[in-house]
Order: sequence, then structure tokens, then C-alpha cells
Amino acid sequence: MWTRRVVRRMDYRIWAAGDAAGEADLYIPVYRGVPITAEASLTREFVEDSPSLRNQLGERMHSPDFEIVHRRITVQRVDDLSLVPAFVKIDTQGHEQAVLTGMTDTLKTHGPPVLVEAPSSETTSFMVALGYQPYSYDDAGDRLIPLNGHPVTNVMFARSLPRAA
Repeated sequence: MWTRRVVRRMDYRIWAAGDAAGEADLYIPVYRGVPITAEASLTREFVEDSPSLRNQLGERMHSPDFEIVHRRITVQRVDDLSLVPAFVKIDTQGHEQAVLTGMTDTLKTHGPPVLVEAPSSETTSFMVALGYQPYSYDDAGDRLIPLNGHPVTNVMFARSLPRAA
């Protein structure tokens, strides 16, 4: 793999993170033979109803060039991997809560900052119960600010932020 040649201390595995080890169905949108993996989900309806996918393809989603491919994949709990993450990014197309539930011990023990795309209110409550606070990025100030209730796409959860010098 190209990335492994460039980043020598790198390892990767292909599986889904979840709240229980096992298997699951993964639905991958494919247009003209090209998988759009950023829009893949464990829920077919999430792919079919994806606003970003509709924005990219529009009516082409209804053409013969578009299909949703189904694959059976392995699911693992992050807690079962004995990882010590420095940072976690979760963009799982509707399955954020299951990923976080499967890494509860890792979050409690190591407390890495966690960036979550479109967290539900359940996810926010879950993270707050673990001692995390939600923040959004203030582009003008180039800083994280406490989430003030306004909807944002990406929410950074952190236990504490370093004070500005």
C-alpha cells in the first residue's frame, strides 16, 4: 500500500466499528463503477436518503449508472483492540452512537478528543455523561468554542481545552 511506504509506523485494518463484535451489512453507493465509500453505511436507507449524495449526483441516482452494492463485513468494538488513540474521528453515516458505545472504556481511560459528524442528541448526552464537552470550530477566531445550541455538522468533544497563551 502506498500510504504504508510513506508513513512507516502505520497499520490499517478494514472493518466496521460498533457496539458488539460480529458481522453487519454494508451498503456502498457506486456510480459508473466507482464506489463512493464516504457515503457507505450500515443502513441502506441512509445511503438512499443521503443529502450529500443527492447533492453530488442528483437525478443520476435514478439512472442505470447508479447502484447500491451490498457487502457483509466484520464489526469490532474499539474497546477490544487495546488502542490508545490520540484523536478519534467518527463519520459513520448514522451509526455514531454504536461506535461510541463500543469504545466507552477507551474514552473513559484515555480521554482522546473525538470529532463526530452530525451527532444526535443521544450522542451528545452520552459524551457529556463521560465528562466531555461539545465544541464547534470558530473559523474567524481559529479556535474551538463551546457549542451554543446552533446546529453544526462537525462537533468536537473534548474533556478540557488548553488555555490560550
